[in-house]
Amino acid sequence: MTIQQHIYNQDPDQITANTQLIAVNGDQGTLRIAVKENLMRASGGGEPRDRGMVSLAANDNWPVRDVVKMDGLTWMVLDQPSTVPQVGDPLTIRIDGDHRERRRRLHTAVHLCLRSIYCQFAEVEVGLAEIDESAESAVIMASVDRDVVDPDIWEVDRRLRSYVLDNRAVEPVKAKSVEAAEEEYGDLLRISDRYAFKGRIRLIHIDGLDLNPCSGLHHRSSNIGPYSLRRMLAESKQIKLRLELRACWTYWYGD
Repeated sequence: MTIQQHIYNQDPDQITANTQLIAVNGDQGTLRIAVKENLMRASGGGEPRDRGMVSLAANDNWPVRDVVKMDGLTWMVLDQPSTVPQVGDPLTIRIDGDHRERRRRLHTAVHLCLRSIYCQFAEVEVGLAEIDESAESAVIMASVDRDVVDPDIWEVDRRLRSYVLDNRAVEPVKAKSVEAAEEEYGDLLRISDRYAFKGRIRLIHIDGLDLNPCSGLHHRSSNIGPYSLRRMLAESKQIKLRLELRACWTYWYGD
């Protein structure tokens, strides 16, 4: 079986790839294709999938309807084309670069916001951290040790702004285990009770600030740009926030 390479892990800035088919199947008017050098990331970990197009031949462009993981491969789901491609055929993948960049910025913003929440409350249990399908905003919800008041939100936002302006490097790192990461990084490590980890793990390290197990794509630094942070209705001892990438009263960010 041909090993599939996931380009987005090595170079998340790449938006076009020329590759070849390694597997084809489909039913009821849809076609699933897997390629050797895969550019499309499936949804997962609160991050929506990539969007884009596949060119199976000259002037034959097909929008990617979905990206799924199945049988050890990542598959792109297309409407059934008039001519079904064959294994070994060349093709070109083009992703929506703007959509991916927004996702990366939001994903890093979510990590920064959660770190700020952890600094504000003695006990935090994350219940939701999810980017919407359009990659325009993200919702973060957590249970905390006490009732949340407006000054808490102001302080979370103030701290988040300082993280953005610090322009800290963001990069993936690997550890042999959670225990090994704890030993190397100490209090920087932040782990949600929603997931169980065993063996080697991939983590996102925000330089000197935060470390969290994550398989998603991220902005290259903590400077995710201007944003707005709004409090949402939540139950007692819960904090729920909506984070949007938009210029909104950004005196603190500058030009």
